[in-house]
Amino acid sequence: MTTPSHTVPTSSGIRPSGLSLAFAVLLFATVGYFLFWGFGYTQGHFPLVFGLATLFGVFMAFNIGGNDVANSFGTSVGAGTLTIKQALLVAAVFEVSGAVIAGGQVTDTIRKGIVDLSGFTIAPMDFVYIMMSAPLWCSAP
Repeated sequence: MTTPSHTVPTSSGIRPSGLSLAFAVLLFATVGYFLFWGFGYTQGHFPLVFGLATLFGVFMAFNIGGNDVANSFGTSVGAGTLTIKQALLVAAVFEVSGAVIAGGQVTDTIRKGIVDLSGFTIAPMDFVYIMMSAPLWCSAP
C-alpha cells in the first residue's frame, strides 16, 4: 500500500507531514483573526451567526480558490512546464495578492452593483441571513 505524499508513515499508522501541520496552524490563526476582528467590528452582536458566516466564508474561499488554481494551472502542470509545488507557490502568491488588492472592489460591486437594497426595506440581520445563504445555495449539488 502506498501513502499519499503529504503524509509520513509511522509504526502506528500515518501522520501528517510538517507542511500539513503548518497549514492547519495557519488556517486556525486566520479564522481566529477574522473572528477576533469581526466580533470587535460587530460589537459582539449575534456571535453564533457571525461565527457560522465566517466558517462558511472560509469554506467557500478554499473551494473557489481551489477551483481557480485548477483552472489556471491544470494545463501547465499537465504539460510538465510546472511542478505541482511550483504551481501552488505561484497560485498562493497571486491568489492572495488578487484578493488583497482587488477584494474591496469586488465587495463594492456585489454590495452596490449587483444587490441594490435601496428599493427594499430590510432589516440588517435579514441581509446577513441572505448573504450567508448565498454560498450554501451555490454549493448545493
